[in-house]
Amino acid sequence: MSYRIKNALEVCHAKNIIHRDIKPANIMVSPKGYFKLGDFGVARQQISGTMTVIGSYDFMAPEVYKGMPYDQTADIYSLGMVLYYLTNDFKLPFSEIQSSIDRINRRMNGDTEWDWKQKLSIWGIATNIKQKMSEEILYDTVMTACANDPKARYQSATAMKRDLMICMDKICT
Repeated sequence: MSYRIKNALEVCHAKNIIHRDIKPANIMVSPKGYFKLGDFGVARQQISGTMTVIGSYDFMAPEVYKGMPYDQTADIYSLGMVLYYLTNDFKLPFSEIQSSIDRINRRMNGDTEWDWKQKLSIWGIATNIKQKMSEEILYDTVMTACANDPKARYQSATAMKRDLMICMDKICT
């Protein structure tokens, strides 16, 4: 899924278009099983200056939430959050906190004590070294995509795609 969405982001970002609302509800599956990125209703061409705060808070990059200037790395962050959500039993960071505002504020203010790393395995209990290695690569990929500082994130969809390919290779071989 993430590999196909990365392809869509590569095309968008090559045309200086930022999607601005990547979330599970905007990822469609075709009848043939292909994943597609949809709902470009809030997508905008990247221009100098500031852009508005728009998108879904649960998947939004901190700089967007804070009303700061942002670029295509905000989409990288959002896709990282989608991957986190899908590989963490459909839970977002700080899901144990009742208040959605408190959850979002902790994440937006750079708290990285997310509960994902404590899980033994994203698929249950890791039973072999290959699975453990693929989990570590996936963890590193997601956490790089979700770095609070945009400069610490993947700077392009292509860079993230390379690491996702390595992860897929470890899982499938």
